[in-house]
Order: sequence, then structure tokens, then C-alpha cells
Amino acid sequence: MYTQSDIRAIHLEVTTHCNAHCPQCPRNIDGGARNPNMPLTQLYLADIEKIFPRPDFPNLKRIQVCGNYGDAIMARDFLEIARYLKSLYPHISITLATNGSLRPVDWWRDLAVHVDHCVFGIDGLADTHALYRRGTDFDTIIANAKAYIAGGGRAEWAYLIFRHNQHQVDEAHRLSQELGFHEFSAKATSRFYDEGRKAATSPVRDESGEIVYRLEAPSDVRLGNAELDRLDQTLLGDAQKFNDYITSTKIDCKAISRAKLYISGEGHVFPCCWVGNIYPSDKSWRDTQRGGAILRSGGLDLLDAKIHPIGAILEGEFFKRTVPEAWKCGPDRLKVCSKMCGEVDINLAQYVDYTPRSEDREEEQLEA
Repeated sequence: MYTQSDIRAIHLEVTTHCNAHCPQCPRNIDGGARNPNMPLTQLYLADIEKIFPRPDFPNLKRIQVCGNYGDAIMARDFLEIARYLKSLYPHISITLATNGSLRPVDWWRDLAVHVDHCVFGIDGLADTHALYRRGTDFDTIIANAKAYIAGGGRAEWAYLIFRHNQHQVDEAHRLSQELGFHEFSAKATSRFYDEGRKAATSPVRDESGEIVYRLEAPSDVRLGNAELDRLDQTLLGDAQKFNDYITSTKIDCKAISRAKLYISGEGHVFPCCWVGNIYPSDKSWRDTQRGGAILRSGGLDLLDAKIHPIGAILEGEFFKRTVPEAWKCGPDRLKVCSKMCGEVDINLAQYVDYTPRSEDREEEQLEA
């Protein structure tokens, strides 16, 4: 796919721990019980020193810290990790995506020295924010964001739009400007669909599995995901058409075009966070399509950057042959690659109105 010297961007997850219970996040079951197949782990400073022993990426421009499953502010050593990465690559930009609802304000001021850009997931105002970002506190996030901004950091307010908070987008935008945020990103999540069928609602469960309320997609068409609506009219309403699309669409791999790789909270190296999202809640990773591809390539240990140099992993079976082979048209191609890098891009279409269409924020998984 590419070599180590090609890499311009690294997407790094440092933990699978999180204080929030967001209903559309794969780390839990609709915001309730934790995903039983997801390992709870984190990368310590010593692990990062093994993964990045030297400044071996001559063309590296940025590191994006964002989780498939966790939030970096839960990682014990994250501040030290950011400091270490900056010492190796003083010229790069480090971006953190977070719910922002932990740590004292002094920690956030210190963070601004090492993290150039911080994306705070704030989905509404004080009365609506926690309906999605469950387990977080609006006032705490605002205080932490203000401390980060005061420390010289560049902050972004990332706002996921639902029916329950669509009426507050303009007010939140104005507040972000008053508080000194540099950017405001409004997003219509692409997660209101499942296996080719659009959904109008999404359940929110408690720890016992009972549905306590439902999330609804925005009713204001100006704030919806236009590409998802287009797909619903052409493909998603028909399972066979959707399957035909998945097995035949042209794949233009974003990991290759952006020269980017993903390192999971366990230290495993994948082309992107989408391929690296390997833990479903209803089965073992070994029984999934992605799991089969990993096993055919020799198993997860061969993708572990704590054990093997990243350059050797990129030259290994998984990157060199297994993934490119899985792009061939037919029933065995990786569905995730068709969904995320096919001809229709529902992920990019999440962004509405105020949004800078950055390569980093287009890919973020912390949206849920």
C-alpha cells in the first residue's frame, strides 16, 4: 500500500477507556452495557516509546489522537505521550478529539503547550448536550475548553446534530465565538443507518438493556446528511441494490491518498480507523470479515507495533497483499472499504454549514 517514508499522517488511539456512554459508539450497546468483546486497555508512555523509538517518519506532518472506542483524556500518560511525540517531531501538528469532561483545568492549560488543536465534542447546550454525550457534564467541558484556549490552544466545537438539539446550532455557534473557539463544526451523523437501510431513530439503552429513549435524526432537511438521503432513495431502500453497490463500487482508499495509518489503543497498526474497528458487540472479532482477513495474514500479533517495527508491519502480508486483494469486486471484498471509500461518501456529507472540511475531522470516530 505504502512505505513508512510515505506516511504524512498518523491516527493514534491511546486507550479504549472512556467516561462517556454515547449511544452510537461501538464501545457500548446503544449507550448501555459495555461491549463485552472490546478489550479495556491503554498505551502507556513506555509503549509509545517502543512504537516510536526514533523520528522514523521523515514526511510526517500531523498526528490525530482520536478513538474508535476510547477518549485520550482517560489515558494515564497522555500528557507525557503528547510531550514525547512533540520532542520527536517538533514540527508536526497534534490534534486531540475528546469529550473534554475530565481532568482539572490546570491539566488543560498544560495540554495546550503540546497539543495544537483540540476538538471538543459538545452536542448542544447545557439542557441537551448529555442526551447524546451521556456521562459528561456541559459546564465541566466549557471550563476545560476555556482553560485550553487560555493556555494558547486552538479549540474547535464539534456539534453532532439530532432532532433534540437542532434548534440550538446557531446559539451554540455564537457561544463558541464568544468563548474564543477558533472553529465550529456542525455534523449530521452518518450513523442513522444499518447494513444498507436508513433509520429515523436510534435506541438509547440502560445497563440492563432496556430502551429509555430514542435519538432521532434532524427533521430540518438543511441540517441532515444529504448523501444519506440520496442513498436511501437509490440504494439503501433495496437490500439487493445495496449489496450490488458494496461488491462493485470503485474503491479509492483514503489511507493511501492521504498517506495515513491508524494505531489502535492496543498498539495494532491498520490502514485506517474504519478497518481497525474490529470489535462488534455480538460476536468475536475472529468471526467477522475483518477478523478473517487479519487471521489469513498471520493474526493480530503481527500487527502489534509494540512488538514489530511499523515499517516491517507495512511490508507484511496484511498491508501488502490481504487488504489490496480485498478490494477486488465480488462477494468477498471488505464491506467497510466499500462503505467508507466507495463512490458515495456519506461520511464527508456529515458536514453542514459552518464546517471546515478537514481530512482529520472527516474521519473521526469520536462523533459517536
